[in-house]
Amino acid sequence: MKKVLFALALLAALPLRGWAWGVDGHRAVGLIASHRLSAKARAQVTALLGTQTLALVSTQPDEMRYLPEYKETAPWHYVNTALGLGHDQYLQAVKGQTNPNAYNVLLAKIKEMRDPTKAQAQRAEALIFVVHIVGDIHQPMHTGRAEDKGGNDIKLTYR
Repeated sequence: MKKVLFALALLAALPLRGWAWGVDGHRAVGLIASHRLSAKARAQVTALLGTQTLALVSTQPDEMRYLPEYKETAPWHYVNTALGLGHDQYLQAVKGQTNPNAYNVLLAKIKEMRDPTKAQAQRAEALIFVVHIVGDIHQPMHTGRAEDKGGNDIKLTYR
């Protein structure tokens, strides 16, 4: 599982232009992660996901959050902070938050995914959220101001 976390950490180092948004962006995260897995990590992912790929499952949390049983997951897709924070201030602000958000849920899901006492289905779901949240936290609109609701309240028109 360390290799899975390493592959996801490598993805975190990619430039922002490498992170598209929506289905394509999340699937790119999953695809890149799957290509960076060791044989052992790939076997662990397969043991959890079966025939599903990281790319395909990476979008599931966006679909699931509208289901009644997953309503609580809506704030897991972003983290809010004040504008104008320096790096150290940002880290302190994020680490100090106790409300569910992408940062603290990511840490919890990594722990859950690695816990051999958890049921396979629970660990698989944790892995799905890990892959998804890694993509979300690299979407700049999902790591900023509370007043725009993770960028969801900003209206864009493509021409």
